Amino acid sequence: MAVFHYVACNADGRMREGELEACSPREAAQIVRGQALRVIRIGKAAGKKNKRFAFRSSPVTRKHAAFFCRQLAVMVDSQPIHEILSALSQQGGDKAYQAMIRDLRASVELGHSLAESLKKYEQAFSANVIHLIAAGEASGNLSEILGRLADYLEKEYAAKQKFLSMMFYPLILAVAALAALFVMLVFLLPSFADLLEGMHVPLPLPTRILLFLRKFLAEYGHWTMLGGAASVLGCWILYGKEYVRRPLDALLLRLPFWGTLKLQTAWMQILGTLSVLLGSGLRMDEALSMVGNVTGNLCLQSLLSEARQSVQHGYSLAAALQGRREFPPMLLQLIAAGERSGCLEEMLQKSADYCRISAEAASQRLQAMMEPALILVMGGVVIFFVLAIVLPMLDSMSAIS
Repeated sequence: MAVFHYVACNADGRMREGELEACSPREAAQIVRGQALRVIRIGKAAGKKNKRFAFRSSPVTRKHAAFFCRQLAVMVDSQPIHEILSALSQQGGDKAYQAMIRDLRASVELGHSLAESLKKYEQAFSANVIHLIAAGEASGNLSEILGRLADYLEKEYAAKQKFLSMMFYPLILAVAALAALFVMLVFLLPSFADLLEGMHVPLPLPTRILLFLRKFLAEYGHWTMLGGAASVLGCWILYGKEYVRRPLDALLLRLPFWGTLKLQTAWMQILGTLSVLLGSGLRMDEALSMVGNVTGNLCLQSLLSEARQSVQHGYSLAAALQGRREFPPMLLQLIAAGERSGCLEEMLQKSADYCRISAEAASQRLQAMMEPALILVMGGVVIFFVLAIVLPMLDSMSAIS
């Protein structure tokens, strides 16, 4: 099937344009006429042959998704979706966001639902978000669901941005340490290598190590780079295999500091999404089957799958999660209290907030440990180079004297 761009007008004389998929221009024209439109011009859309790749490389992000849900939540009760999208498409702002709005408007005007139109942007709008929007359209409760989604997406985005900002400084230190090592090996060491090798004194261990590294990089440097790249690619391919990824994901959750951070972040996303799903009228087992895709950790996905089976056999959510090493015990009490009081959705959101606070604290502890460690590593590299160059010079001066 090809993608066609059309220009048409309705019975009131208002111009409309958009894109659709069809096998031929005649079939595309029939589809447009089926929408009570008169075709003015129709032809193949330029640069849209590989539509899947185009949408996959779309720069639309979760930040755009949160902003979109917030805008629609405010306006959806006052006018139809296609009119809202038409008004939003006339506003300025981010080019990627405006391109998405124009595409959604064209799709909705062709008769597709909003949820169907958003499937093209699954990078920003996950399957859970699209499912909830579809449920809101079917139930007539779209405004409330969009408001819940906007709250959830905004909190999720804010938490990720805060984590990235906390990790920014340690990352800069790590890059600086690697850059210093590279400059010393490539630029400084060759200047002193011939001098050090020409000295007629026994060379100390740091100097011998440094000269060995220079010789090794000169003879096998390109093979080392190729081997490193091949190793990284091989590890990436192996990580895609479930039998390798599952135990590795479980191991990552048990690491000190980093495992705590990953675990709290994952449960923040899972419980927050579960609260939104249950608030939209889904059964607990349906919500658990959907929420497993929120995190990419296969260990937690297995845990949620087993919890769903327990719920289908009549267990409560707290009972289904009890005794799980990966689930924080503190949250069991909140969930059990929510089930007893009938306020499970509220308690799930409070649990997600608790996980967010715990994740921020773990991130701060990790940052506080990484900064001095990286400074020490960087200082150690510099001291090693200085000793490797200065020590043989001192020995040579001692021998002369």
